[in-house]
Amino acid sequence: MNTDQDGKNSSEASHHLNSSTERDKVEEAQKAKEREQELRNSLLTQVLEQDALARLNTLAKAKPEKAKIAENSILNFVRFGGANAKITDEKLKELLETINEKVTSEKVTGNKCITPKAISSHFNISSNMSAAPGSPARKTRKLDVDDDGDDVNYPNITQKALEEIDNCQNEIDALNEKASEEILKVEQKYNKLRKPHFERRDELIKKVPHFWVSAFVNHPQIAPILDEDEEECLHHLTKLEVEECEDIKSGYRLKFYFEENPFFENDVLIKEFQLGRIDPVSTSTEIKWKENMNLTKIAHPMQKGKKRSLDNEPRTFFGWFLDNADASSDEIAEIIKDDIWPNPLQYYLIPESDMNDNAEGDSYSDGEETDDQVVLVDNNSEEEGEGDNYDEDEEEEEEEDDG
Repeated sequence: MNTDQDGKNSSEASHHLNSSTERDKVEEAQKAKEREQELRNSLLTQVLEQDALARLNTLAKAKPEKAKIAENSILNFVRFGGANAKITDEKLKELLETINEKVTSEKVTGNKCITPKAISSHFNISSNMSAAPGSPARKTRKLDVDDDGDDVNYPNITQKALEEIDNCQNEIDALNEKASEEILKVEQKYNKLRKPHFERRDELIKKVPHFWVSAFVNHPQIAPILDEDEEECLHHLTKLEVEECEDIKSGYRLKFYFEENPFFENDVLIKEFQLGRIDPVSTSTEIKWKENMNLTKIAHPMQKGKKRSLDNEPRTFFGWFLDNADASSDEIAEIIKDDIWPNPLQYYLIPESDMNDNAEGDSYSDGEETDDQVVLVDNNSEEEGEGDNYDEDEEEEEEEDDG
């Protein structure tokens, strides 16, 4: 009996020891992270003028990812001995503009553009490790710290390898930069070549009833933000157009053309994105709602089987259109520009079985056929009724023949 009790006590003690060890590891990792952040903050304070530091701190609260890219670029500049003078607020603005350009370039080209070196060197903050001829060699400043928060001095062979790796990385970044510029030029060229084909497609789409609303309803990310009244409104959408700025990086416009409808007076609604700025912005056409038809103020439950939007918030299509809070990460706009607009036919013709797979079992049809069916949005219920009567008449004729 005592042996069993001793074993139980030993097991509990071992479990307690393991728990304490894990907790100590977590606490130590947290302390190390805090020490590193303190060092980073100290370096930033040393190299940034007060106004620039205030701007970076404000950005960190509003857009932490963008602030992190800027912070890494600045610290990269410091790491390789570039801090001969403090960085001004004006210089920081240039850095943030460059980050915006490269974020856009990376999305367009698919080429890695957002690296600390590529960004910092882009606006003449030198990150080269070699000193100018005749000048004394600069010491490499490191962000690696030991447990006491002091800089770690690498062995000479390691330091030399790091310098050579850095030189290689500079060459890679330079090639990435050149590749991105050339890809953008090619994209500009083909945008012009594609334009007449888009115009021809627009004319053909006009001959297909409810083309755009069908494409939107069949899209797995757009469908969840469409409520019933908005879907009804989009039956009057006759044309969608994406108009990119000539240099592509500066931004784009989404244009929605409507026929006369019972919801608003506008014949075109435009949402414009200006991305080549320190703080990207978007603007939207003011919607001139008809009396009692403001769809952003009419609360409707989501349609049966539909899910919430990408960020799990109860959002609607026109709510998105009028929301200009964060132009730099508008997922719905990017889906329309980069997915629906290039090939809307793939969503107009999407088989019902595929749509059901994407929606995890959601159904837009009460039929039980197993064949793939194209889901088309149509308000003409009379035609459906006529089809039902035709089927009934055909069945009656078959029964008479059997008799």
